[in-house]
Amino acid sequence: MMKIHPKIVPVLLITGVIALGFAIYLFSSRSLDAEGIIKKTLQKAEKITGYHVLLEIITNQGESAGNFYAKIWFKFPDCYRVEVFSSSPGEGDSPEQIIVSDGEKSWMFNPHIGDSFELSNFISGFPPYPYSPVVFMQGLAQVQEVKLMDVEKTEEGNFYILNVTPQSPAQRHAREMVWLETKSFLPRQIYIFDGSNQLRQRILFHEIELNPRLEEGIFKM
Repeated sequence: MMKIHPKIVPVLLITGVIALGFAIYLFSSRSLDAEGIIKKTLQKAEKITGYHVLLEIITNQGESAGNFYAKIWFKFPDCYRVEVFSSSPGEGDSPEQIIVSDGEKSWMFNPHIGDSFELSNFISGFPPYPYSPVVFMQGLAQVQEVKLMDVEKTEEGNFYILNVTPQSPAQRHAREMVWLETKSFLPRQIYIFDGSNQLRQRILFHEIELNPRLEEGIFKM
């Protein structure tokens, strides 16, 4: 009978525990179906009273192909500030455009020419970007269909990969592929496909900070 060296036993036990924990994690992650993921996402969204995020929007629409960035600050219920950049913003970089709402009125401002104007009530009632984290999380329950395609493990984290059909699919926006973090249920990237299944747009979420302390002045023009 083969003898196992005493020093090997603890190593085998530790390895076994790690493997078991990993298996349990994978099982628990995969055990949620699409309905369970939507429910968890809404529960997480209810706890968010504010956030700061950097969005990267990459378009693939012929001559209009390109990308831009948007820094968004939001405070419940209706205060937000959006700064738009044509390239990845560095510290001290000035945005090309700023949209601000104090919850009652909204303004658009161009820092380069120093001009601003108040947005109409109709326009200001819409979110500045539909793919800001909370707007997306709340809207996930209102789409036509959500399918869980896979659970992906990467160096950046673990993600549910969802195939989402919008409530009203259009030729330019027929479906979405969404990478949702398995712990926070925050979106990390969204791919938008047209009716011909061609990739039209990618939205990447960088530097998401939840419930930060935001000064009131940031929502003033």
